[in-house]
Amino acid sequence: MTGCTNLNQIPISIHKALYLFPTHSPNHLDNSWIAYEHVARFDKKQKLGQPEQTRVTFKNGYTQTLDVSVHTFEAQWQRTFELMYKSGRIEL
Repeated sequence: MTGCTNLNQIPISIHKALYLFPTHSPNHLDNSWIAYEHVARFDKKQKLGQPEQTRVTFKNGYTQTLDVSVHTFEAQWQRTFELMYKSGRIEL
């Protein structure tokens, strides 16, 4: 993730609360776009001697392992939450 500066979240539909966030820069080969609303949970997955990955479980039960650290994934997830809050889709 070093040097990545283009990790903007995208509100696809503010009224339907559909927001996407990237796991990497959009030009990065390993980039995936994640729909915030569909994420049930995520956690760290790491094998000895391998780079950290993030295991994402979606609300439909599907699980996907992504080549991105939990720290980066969580930061993007949090930024998306903040965007949703600022656009009035989430109330605290």
